[in-house]
Amino acid sequence: MRRALPLIALVLAACEVPLDPIAESDLSFALSGYLDASADTQWVRVERVDPVAGVERAAPLDVTVTLAAEGGEPVVLAQVVRTFVTGPAHLFWTDAPIAPGTAYRLRVAGADGTRAETRVAVPDTAAFEVRVEPERNNCPVVVTATGVPRVADVQTRYVVADPLGREREVRFTHLLALRRTPDGFRALVHSGDDTSRLALDRGHQVVSAELVVAGAEADWPETVGLTIEQALVFDGAVEGGGGFVGGVVTRRVPFTPVISFGRSCMSGRL
Repeated sequence: MRRALPLIALVLAACEVPLDPIAESDLSFALSGYLDASADTQWVRVERVDPVAGVERAAPLDVTVTLAAEGGEPVVLAQVVRTFVTGPAHLFWTDAPIAPGTAYRLRVAGADGTRAETRVAVPDTAAFEVRVEPERNNCPVVVTATGVPRVADVQTRYVVADPLGREREVRFTHLLALRRTPDGFRALVHSGDDTSRLALDRGHQVVSAELVVAGAEADWPETVGLTIEQALVFDGAVEGGGGFVGGVVTRRVPFTPVISFGRSCMSGRL
């Protein structure tokens, strides 16, 4: 069973700074995260943008969040508050299945009458294929993806076992370069320093390594480098709010990690 926390929610939490409570805005909520048709659990983050007097930031939000396929019955998402280094985040989750090639409505209804909603389109998976080019001196790794309107993210994921055989998954986001081709996309992934970043202790070993490519619809935005304030009011077609919730499908392919030294691995071309 694979449960995935939202990339956007975690990235935003990592760069969070205090919001300006005096800044004028007609937005009520900020939404972030994604629906993944390849995962068994969906997570989105919902935060209030408008200040609410007397409400602690770490307290659960007095809201109802629902998700429904267009024309279908809504499902109520459960809420959990998780504290990151930068503070609490209000996360909502469901194990309702997400179907490829389907559009959904994510709605937030506050007890005070505030509202926000967005349409989330999940791409079709029928023609989505990912391939790692033949491993000659595979650093950086060259990945091709076809059958999706856009590549949203590329990760390396490792399963690491300790001396007692207990396994854990470690993931790194990697995208050295991305180029559109007549058939799809070509991406460069620099994984040469992953071994040192894993900081393996004596007796630990890498059990498996995979490249995970997330395909998305064409409306997937460029949010890299945005601060939390910029991302919360990002114009992502959220009615009554800001931010962005997208739909993705993922493909996982095994690859052989390469340990590199020096700068040569970083200079690959597409």
